[in-house]
Amino acid sequence: MKRFLLPTVLTAILLPMVACGSRPSGTVPAPGGPVASFLKQNKLEARVVLIEFGTIGCELSNTGLDAMIDLQKRNAVPGLAFARLEPTADAKGFEDYYKEKSAPFPVVRDTRMEVANALGTTIYPQFALLDKFGRVRYRGAQPAEKDLAEWVKSLAAEAKDPGPDAPMFGSAKLDAAPLLVGTKLPDLSGAVKPLAAYKGKAGILLGFVDTRCPFSSVAIRSFPAVASVLQAKAIASLLVNIGEPEAAVKKAYAPGAAVVYDIGKQTQQCWNIQSVPTIVLLDSAGAVAYQGGAVWTEVAAATAKMLNLPPGSVTLEAQSTAGG
Repeated sequence: MKRFLLPTVLTAILLPMVACGSRPSGTVPAPGGPVASFLKQNKLEARVVLIEFGTIGCELSNTGLDAMIDLQKRNAVPGLAFARLEPTADAKGFEDYYKEKSAPFPVVRDTRMEVANALGTTIYPQFALLDKFGRVRYRGAQPAEKDLAEWVKSLAAEAKDPGPDAPMFGSAKLDAAPLLVGTKLPDLSGAVKPLAAYKGKAGILLGFVDTRCPFSSVAIRSFPAVASVLQAKAIASLLVNIGEPEAAVKKAYAPGAAVVYDIGKQTQQCWNIQSVPTIVLLDSAGAVAYQGGAVWTEVAAATAKMLNLPPGSVTLEAQSTAGG
């Protein structure tokens, strides 16, 4: 019988929210603070660890959890340890859910997101791979088993801390311009058009969402206010609902809303959607100006930069997601 690891509630000082992808490329944060405490409390020090930031009730999060349980059961990647960070404030729901799951690795309630923020995993589900020295060496979607095996083998061979310039695995930039043309999805009326057909003169803001995750629901409610501001700057806005049945999508949105939907989740892979909500801002040529969580202050800053406007000249007064 697999043991259930009782919840560990972390109580360190809350760190500032860090958006996905906001750290400079090639700079790997030094271990310490909440991350060091987390590793020590869960006996993960000096080990290569794959950590998922996910939550109960999110389908993508639970898929990631099941995948990690399977990897651990099969010992598919020798030398790799696992852990899950869970932000839920519902202590009983947490205990009941994970007791039933019988996860054979630490599952930690990170209710104030101290560890998640320190790792840069501030939208869910998102994964971080830590080397033996506590540095994040990968941050993103659930990595493929083959990639994990190669990365862990490489990290196991490191004899000393590689420092802040340690290479990150799996870095890739989204090539969105051809995807705008090639991605064709139905809207609420059933009309199928490429995403490029919705683009405004100055660009387009895409919000990849579903209606089940609470963070995503917040982004959906915030989207009309954001779209109104951007429309005045010739930037169109469009929600892309992924992975839900047509009937559920049409029930969730008002008729005529700027929404297209992808039942089969094809967009999830080709657009590199690691989690929902994911916001992608593209300029008039289809180049990425922002990709990350629904952190509207950062989207506003990216919009101003994209349009060559003074810093602070674009304000998006909408609720950012707690996880993004």
